[in-house]
Amino acid sequence: MFKYLFALFALALIANATCLEKETSIKVGECYEKEGNLNRAQAAYERAIINDVNSSLARLKLATLYKSIQMQQSAKSILNDIELNRLTPAQQNSLEALETSHSLNSFKARASLDLGYDTNVNIAPDDAVSQDLNSSLEQQASAFTRLRTDLSYLHDLGSSNGWFLRGDFNFYYQNNFSAHKYDLLYGRIYAGAGYRRENFTFYLPLFYDRMDYLDEDLLQEYGIHPDFTMKIITNLFFNINANYTKRQYIQTKDTFRNDQMLSGGAGLFWIDSTEIFYIKTRYEDYSATEDIFAAYTNKSRLYAQVGLFYLFSEVIEAQIDYQYRYEDFEEVPSLNPNDVKRDDSNHDAKAALKYRFTKSLKATASYHYIKNSSSYKPAEYQKHEMLVGLEYNY
Repeated sequence: MFKYLFALFALALIANATCLEKETSIKVGECYEKEGNLNRAQAAYERAIINDVNSSLARLKLATLYKSIQMQQSAKSILNDIELNRLTPAQQNSLEALETSHSLNSFKARASLDLGYDTNVNIAPDDAVSQDLNSSLEQQASAFTRLRTDLSYLHDLGSSNGWFLRGDFNFYYQNNFSAHKYDLLYGRIYAGAGYRRENFTFYLPLFYDRMDYLDEDLLQEYGIHPDFTMKIITNLFFNINANYTKRQYIQTKDTFRNDQMLSGGAGLFWIDSTEIFYIKTRYEDYSATEDIFAAYTNKSRLYAQVGLFYLFSEVIEAQIDYQYRYEDFEEVPSLNPNDVKRDDSNHDAKAALKYRFTKSLKATASYHYIKNSSSYKPAEYQKHEMLVGLEYNY
């Protein structure tokens, strides 16, 4: 007790001497909270915000305090003004826990509208599907518009560090100006339960998705995707995940392509206030689910991925990402003149730049390059994709 009183005295002297030091006001508030003097803690945090209206840490402290004294609306108002990029990972975890406690459940939405140009629109985002159906076609270029929407809702079931429910919906539509056959419509629903403590989060969702492609209702997928994330030290997180997916083609003529996939992955993430660095790996095993199945259905994939997100300023952010994928196929392709067992190497590089106009609205520009090399020549391809657009976050 006496050490807190001494700290309060010393910090009060400093705060009175400088008046504008928001960090000191925050520390004064923390000391008052530990002593149980919530009125003075509230005043200290409010003074820190007055001294620096952009102090996300002071707002987080004040919102937590408001919540503890049942000032729900005041807490919600403070939370709406917090900028995530100003918080450390531990503080972001505290914010997420606060947002999802009882009456502060979390709903987030993001929508983007892009205009772009693709030098090989034959290869869809799910390039495994594209290769299955279009590998013998010459590449076709086209300008396009793309709409993406992501919705997420998280509901806490009783405490800020316990069980929760989460649901996500993703929508994707691409309209190609000169190649409408390759227009793509895609939707996915994730829903599941999870458990969170201070240093880890476990989430167990089920998912279902459906794709309309090549002028037809093409396929559906469903499965389960357990995910575990743990904080190793400050700013360093470890993730491990698994995935079981069953893929079914809708049209009777395509059912011989049906398959299932089992995968496992892991990654390390370094997160601080201005950058996120990550390195990930994943192994996937695909197997046919029909007695008579298409060539190249049975295969395995190994991924290695590295990326960096960097915040240059409050309004400019950039991201780069590189992924290498190796594929090994069981079948020997009869079309290969050398009768060599097929294997593919895929290089995938992305770069993006975003400019923030307001808290919710961003302008985006990106470049995406993919090259696939294969011992089976018809499966080789490369593509360049450039786009500009707007992104809105709610």
